[in-house]
Amino acid sequence: MPPPPPSKPYAPATAIYPTISEALHPADVIMPSFVAIDFHLPFLVDGMKATQFYGTGLVVSINPPLIVCDRDTIPISIGDIFITFANSVIIPGRLVYLHPFYNFVVLTYDASLLANTPVKPATFSDKPLTQGDECFLVGVGTDQSPVIKKTTVSNVGNIGTRECSPPRWRAINVEGIKVDDPVGTQGGVLCDGDGSVQALWVNYSSQDEKSNDITFMSGLDVACVRTVTEPFMRGEYPKLRALDVEFWTMRIAAARSLGLTDEWVQRIESDSSSKHQLLYVLSLLDTSTPCSQMLKVGDIVLELEGQVATGMRDLDRARGVDQVNIVSFVHHTPLFMNTSFAVAHGRIQSTDTVALLFSF
Repeated sequence: MPPPPPSKPYAPATAIYPTISEALHPADVIMPSFVAIDFHLPFLVDGMKATQFYGTGLVVSINPPLIVCDRDTIPISIGDIFITFANSVIIPGRLVYLHPFYNFVVLTYDASLLANTPVKPATFSDKPLTQGDECFLVGVGTDQSPVIKKTTVSNVGNIGTRECSPPRWRAINVEGIKVDDPVGTQGGVLCDGDGSVQALWVNYSSQDEKSNDITFMSGLDVACVRTVTEPFMRGEYPKLRALDVEFWTMRIAAARSLGLTDEWVQRIESDSSSKHQLLYVLSLLDTSTPCSQMLKVGDIVLELEGQVATGMRDLDRARGVDQVNIVSFVHHTPLFMNTSFAVAHGRIQSTDTVALLFSF
């Protein structure tokens, strides 16, 4: 078989972003940070049912050049990535990180191919969104035009995804931000009135009880993203530490019926961030790790690192340590345990090589 023809080299090009009326503020601040992303798979692997995906990305840094997008746009690592800036210049992209639990990936690109294009990185806010907060949903429509709506956060709750058939990646151990009457977009952000991004507006892929594919949009707190992008900005590769456990939440009433004492109930209810719920182990992701030798399905987690654990956000509090102190509720008894985190690299859960076998 002859070798493939050489690829046509990309020449640097400059694009000008469309002018956006100030009446659409803060869309005029955010739109120069949006890009369009196309992803092409050479083969159907890792549970994929299509060979082409597209969506919206957000530029978070220009030195080094970094873009984040959801895993519905780039679900696996093997494939060709093309990034469109200002609806004008198309350049190739390169995947640098696939988050194993949260719904985002990190891309990079050759900034020299954009010449003098005025790419603007988004600014992240330090204020997390909570129920009742007002924010702006700014996104990109199917015709690549800006979409904006002032809205209110209706709920911040667990993202639930089913195990799919055939098996494929799904988000776990994360909360999603829901807003009132969201408008249709290919993706975007939730931001404040100044255009500082508080959450990514991302698309989740799952299946219903009949194994039909479904998708839904939700906000992903930028705090989840910064743990990966900030090391890249410092020239380091992110080192993600995580428990090899899928968690879910239960009501305090259910924990009471399992024997949880009034003393623990009062501690949980007095916590300012408590929703009167607790984390419990839904499943074990890897039965060979030290964590799985201590935690079992059904165990209730009462404390992480000396503080009560009442939601998925509490898992992030302990990600920066090699060893984590846990108090779990097992067989009507609180037990103290110390276990190590598993180190999850951002590309190990996706195929990166395909071997083709031919018979003649």
